Amino acid sequence: VVCRSRLLYRNWSWIEEVLQRAGAHIDLGYNSSEVEFSTLPQAIFIPESTRTESQKFLSDIGINVTKPIVGVFVRDSEYLRKVECGRVDRSYHDFRDSKLEAYERAICWLLDSGMQVVRLGKVVRTRSQIKRAGFFDYGFSEKKDDRLELGIVQSLSFIFGSASGPTDVAITLGIPFLATDLAPPHCVPLGKMDMYLPKKLESIESGELVPYFSIIDQVEGIFNGHTWEEKYGIKFIDNTSFEIMQAVQDMVGNLERRNFLNEEEKVEWDRYLAEYWVKNEYSRVAPLIAPSFLKKNSKLFFQV
Repeated sequence: VVCRSRLLYRNWSWIEEVLQRAGAHIDLGYNSSEVEFSTLPQAIFIPESTRTESQKFLSDIGINVTKPIVGVFVRDSEYLRKVECGRVDRSYHDFRDSKLEAYERAICWLLDSGMQVVRLGKVVRTRSQIKRAGFFDYGFSEKKDDRLELGIVQSLSFIFGSASGPTDVAITLGIPFLATDLAPPHCVPLGKMDMYLPKKLESIESGELVPYFSIIDQVEGIFNGHTWEEKYGIKFIDNTSFEIMQAVQDMVGNLERRNFLNEEEKVEWDRYLAEYWVKNEYSRVAPLIAPSFLKKNSKLFFQV
């Protein structure tokens, strides 16, 4: 009720204080560093009937469920726009959005490599231009429901794309996740086989790239795109289609071979952890950053 009401949402801090004074507010907060997803066995499973129904759907649309299936989710503002219907301004989330066309190069590489790809999303804005066997745009499917999508996610070898609802479900179900166009850079995927590719940061004033190391210890208001612009003078730059394709290639290599870093990459990874990631007070989880991105952009992570 609060989240869907513009008036209540804007004044929640004051309302919460009033409720606390009246003894009518109970805080069910929790304390977690969120390492459970990468250190403990999977604890949540979907019914076998749900998975069977979803696999039948995939078979009916030409996806071979006996071969690897990769999911892709590209976040835009269409879902919040239609669900909220203007009741609450969610434009502060827009910095997390991505553009579908930047993902089609990676999708085609996966198809060329013998894999199949399903584009996920219950409410999406843009239809994919890819018309190839082995690819299905579920976002524009005539048949869509939550149970069906849940079973599709469970059937994936891995998923890549924007961090949001479908990818959160994948993490919960133990499906490896490559977070591309990740923003903010402090908040990373949580699974033990996950990887991420952050958006670059650009100074609004100078137009120059802002090093990640200069803001990694600043966490106030990091989930509000307006705060990044107004307080820090920073805007987010989407990943290029080539960066996304290379990260997908990194992810496939990691899943096929596990711990696939060469000696040079291991040295750089150790430095990343010791000099950069240790300063992140928000997250204690350290998923692998796409090695191709770290190698080309090391100056954004290290001061010297």
